[in-house]
Order: sequence, then structure tokens, then C-alpha cells
Amino acid sequence: MRAFLFILMIVMILVGVAVGDAFLSAAAIFERPILRGPSNGKLINETPIIFTWSKIKNEPRYQIDISLSADFNKIIITETVIGNTYTLRFLDNDGIYYWRVKLAGLMFFLAPWSEVYKFTYKKKLKDQVLTELSQSEFKQPIFRFRNWVSYYGSNKIEELKKFELVVIDADKDIGNYTDEELRQLRDSGSLVVSYLNIGSCETFRTYWYLCQKFKLKPYKGYSDEYWMDVTNIDYQNFIVNILAKNLVSQGINGLYLDNIDIYQESFNGRTIAEIKAGLANIIVALRRTYPDLLLIAQNGVYASYDDILYFSSTITDSKPLYTFIDGESHEEVFTNTSETQSIVSMLQDLKSKGLFILNLEYLEDLQDIDRIRDIYNRSIQNGFLPYISDVKLDKIYLWNF
Repeated sequence: MRAFLFILMIVMILVGVAVGDAFLSAAAIFERPILRGPSNGKLINETPIIFTWSKIKNEPRYQIDISLSADFNKIIITETVIGNTYTLRFLDNDGIYYWRVKLAGLMFFLAPWSEVYKFTYKKKLKDQVLTELSQSEFKQPIFRFRNWVSYYGSNKIEELKKFELVVIDADKDIGNYTDEELRQLRDSGSLVVSYLNIGSCETFRTYWYLCQKFKLKPYKGYSDEYWMDVTNIDYQNFIVNILAKNLVSQGINGLYLDNIDIYQESFNGRTIAEIKAGLANIIVALRRTYPDLLLIAQNGVYASYDDILYFSSTITDSKPLYTFIDGESHEEVFTNTSETQSIVSMLQDLKSKGLFILNLEYLEDLQDIDRIRDIYNRSIQNGFLPYISDVKLDKIYLWNF
């Protein structure tokens, strides 16, 4: 009976059968993924750890095993994932770990495993981290990353590698970065987070023809940008299932969600409550669709009466919206003095809830080192992680204070 089933399976493979979304073929069954990163033998000090490997034709599902032993008799993690990336958010114990990948699915039980890679995980001791931070005046807080950059230009991969969190525009149609350049960034240890405009859309995007039917009114101060109807379910699906999906397919580690403060705008026929509900639908769907991605909101809070991240409803299962994201990034906290106090208070409350807080400041005079140092110190003292640039974000600045 077993021999018959085995022969039947081989025949089905050779003919090719459709199972779910995957088309099984004789070629695919004998291919093995090529492991990309972490590189074999790498020493890793922090989580999350991003595992990547090559894709095999059109097959979307892969199984990854992580083991304490090279013969995989002590497997600690077995996961089936969609795509060629897996994020390990936590790892408790120091030691040597082994990992491998293969095609997943009922018809792929004979598919070969990839080569086995190993890595050594050794958490940095708290006093070691503090020593490193103190050398650059980063005394608090201790983030999962110690510096970050927001840069919307192209290339400059080697400069970007100096940062542990990299916020870029990875839209493939713009052509800022190739898949190989993004892989180089990830392999260097940088977390790669892509800009995703939720509340508005720019006319220079190749997908503008799909966005324009959702436009509400021009974005004041930006001639090539329009506010979008976030209450429209088709627009919500467009963000989650097309734009975000395309970015995720490039192997990014997270999304940087912009213009979620659209609720501050007035639109005929749409209430603030409706706009907030539309934003919540998008963010909740992003979290549930891409559970391993870092989600960073930009400008999600201003005051106790002016925010989106504390919004709750049946959409969020009556939980605050901030429980669906990992961090908040806020612009002009210390250069917009009229709002500094209320914003800082809200950001500190979010930090107490477990979110990391990024602080993005724009200065016209980037030669004024004393002012830059003062803003950095104020941001750090409040428990935030700052980055200072010009408003165009088309240059990279590495401030070594």
C-alpha cells in the first residue's frame, strides 16, 4: 500500500497538481532553498533575528526549523511561513543554534532541506550595553536598536549600514533600491523599514491611477499629493493587500505609517470618528496580515484630546490602537515649542505601555552643532531615540555625540 501511494504521489508531481495557491511541479519538488542570512557562523547579540532564503519558482510556503543540535534532534522552533523571510522576535538562552529551510505542504514531504547554517546567540550584558551607549551619550533608553535614520534618497548602502534601524522608501517602482541592495542592508544587521503613506497619496507614484478615485482634497503645501478616503473599504484593501504586500515581498522588516493624523483634516461628509475607524481598520488589518512586521506610526498623538493611537472600538476589540503597533515616531517634538509639552507627555505614556519612541527633528542650519546636541540630549533624557536631518530627508547624517 505504501509503495502504491508513493508511486501515485510521484505521478501527481510529474503531471503537476494545484494545491491551494501553489502549483506543484517536478522541478520544484527537487529544488532546495539557498540560505541568505544570517550568514553561516554569525555571532548575534540581539533580537529580532531575520532569517531569509531564496525563493523556489512560484512556491510560496516554506518550513523553517531551528534546533539546538546539528542533527535536529532538539528542534525548538518549526514554522510554516508564506514567503522567504522569517522573524524570530525572542530568544531566551545563549548558545549555538542551527537552522534549515525546505518547501512546505502535503506534497512536499520529500522535498530536500537546504544546507544547514548555524549562528551563535550571545545576549549583551546590561553593563556592556550601557558602556557602549555611554560612549556616544546614549544613556537611556536601551532600545532593541541604538540609532536610526530616515532617508528617502537612493543608494548609499554603505552609509545606511551604519544604522541599526533604516527607514527608507522601498517602493520598487521608484527604483531607489534593488532587491540585492535591500538584502545587503538586512545582512549587515540593519532592520529595514519602508515608508507607507496611509492617509494620502502622491501623484508621482506609479499606482496613482489606482489611488486617484479615492482622493478627497489636495494636501496643502504639497502640490503632488492628495488626502485619501481612508473610510472606503476598497482603499483599505488597496493599502493592506496591494501596497503593503508588494513591500513585504521585497523582504523588508517593517512599515513606517505616515499621515495617520489625517483625522485632523476636515472633509465634507466624513466625521472624525469615521476617519479614525477607517485608520483603525487599516492598522489592525496590517498587524493581523503581517504579524511579524515592525509597525511604526508617525505622528499618532498630539494631546489627550488629539490622537489616533488611543482610539478603541469593536474594530480593535475594545483595545487601544497602540496595542497593534510596535513604536511611535514623532516629528518636531522639540522644534515646535507650542506643542512640545503635550506631545512629550503623550509619548512618555506610550513608552510606559511598552512602545519604543523615535523622534524626528528638522533643522535648516545643520552646522549648528550646539543646538543639535541640545535637541539630542533633551530627546534622550525623555526616553526617546532622536534623528536630526533637513526636511527633505535626502541626505544622511550620522551624529556621533
